[in-house]
Amino acid sequence: MNTSTSVSDVRVRIDLSKSQYEILEEIVKELKWESDDFEKPDIIWQDSALNPIALSLLNPYQRINHFPGMYAISRKDYLARHLKAMEQLHKSEFNFFPETWVLPQEYTSLKAHMATNTNYYICKPPNLSQGKGIFLTKWLSDIPENCVVQKYLENPFLIDGYKFDLRIYVLITGFDPLRVYIHDEGIVRLATNPYFKPTDMNIQNVFMHLTNYAINKTSPNFIHNKKYSEDFVGHKRSFKSFLKVLEDDGHNVVKLMRRIDDIVLKTLCTVQPFVSHLYRSSQPNDMCSAICFQILGFDIFLDNKLRPSLLEVNHTPSFSTDSPLDKKVKKAVIKDCLRMVGARPECQKKFLREHTDFLIEKAFSSFCRVRLLKSERRERFLEHQLENENNYQGGYRKIFPSQNPEKYQKYMIDAEGVYSTKARRKSKETQLNCPPRLRKSSVDKKFVIHEVKVQHRRRSCVARVSLIPKVIQLQMA
Repeated sequence: MNTSTSVSDVRVRIDLSKSQYEILEEIVKELKWESDDFEKPDIIWQDSALNPIALSLLNPYQRINHFPGMYAISRKDYLARHLKAMEQLHKSEFNFFPETWVLPQEYTSLKAHMATNTNYYICKPPNLSQGKGIFLTKWLSDIPENCVVQKYLENPFLIDGYKFDLRIYVLITGFDPLRVYIHDEGIVRLATNPYFKPTDMNIQNVFMHLTNYAINKTSPNFIHNKKYSEDFVGHKRSFKSFLKVLEDDGHNVVKLMRRIDDIVLKTLCTVQPFVSHLYRSSQPNDMCSAICFQILGFDIFLDNKLRPSLLEVNHTPSFSTDSPLDKKVKKAVIKDCLRMVGARPECQKKFLREHTDFLIEKAFSSFCRVRLLKSERRERFLEHQLENENNYQGGYRKIFPSQNPEKYQKYMIDAEGVYSTKARRKSKETQLNCPPRLRKSSVDKKFVIHEVKVQHRRRSCVARVSLIPKVIQLQMA
């Protein structure tokens, strides 16, 4: 029997039973992997978020395409709170998002601002996507009680006279330590009506002011992409081609991408301590922190001077393929991601073997020796994982760790302080909201005194009072 042949015949097993996207099945066939509802697959791909309980049930050799707690930046209200908390610490370095108010908590501040300004504002439900419930207004009476309000950015950079935003695909392969990549493919999403500054007459025109694909595809003016080669026509265009057009027009594309990288990293730094804590709580025995990976969709706005601003973060970006451009872009994003993850059929046997050796040595080693073994094992895995990510990154470009990581490590340390402060405040509020417990005053207690024989005891011994009384009688006032 040729064992080398039998090992090579074993294929990666991926569970797609919780995903609706057909593009994944096509990619799995191209990679020659097995797709089924396996009991213990090598990779799990699901469309919904991952909760800590589900993560705790996975083995360290398995992989899943979500991190727990990503709602901390995918919900519009939570994203605003995290960014504003960091803005208070680093005023000039976290000014990359529109002026924002989270209602009802900041209603008074918004009311004061609107009393002295005549701006238009965009109102968004905190936990909806695809443009649902979004509208423009300048009247406080139009704004619902529970929503996120942002100052409307009135001077966008235009393509052929149309407003647009950028969908940037960001891959996170680890939060502890943080490892982040940006794919060179992305999508430029255009509005379907020519842009004019908002007025009372046109603020209801969602096809002019909103760039969400789910809204604009219903417009009679929407032009679909029909060919791979024609990726800069219609109302969905290639991000790579967009950068080439900018470069041909004399714009500094390198500077623009550096700013976008900075926005992505600062946003992730705000939740790095929180996500890492959830992961460690769910997987306390996973020394390598390698089970989770995730593709995020960052939506970026460009003003008329090509200065980027963050609009929102989507933790479950759509991978539907309604056009050849969609298929080209999203296929590259997903396929390169799966190759980088590093899941192999032999990972399970390797993990069990190494874990058994570790448990044996742990039983006969000191605490310091065990801690050293954990550190060495973690370093070996990270070295191997980074090598795999570098070899198979395809269209992904690593933006962190960078050559000078100290800048972003400072943000993560500050974010940990913000997170700890919020956790303590929440704990204190929980204690204050709990109903007070009856406290038994020692004055009201009647203890039963046990008569203890003084035989075989020192003469200084006296009758003993039991601290756990046989009978406790409370005298109610």
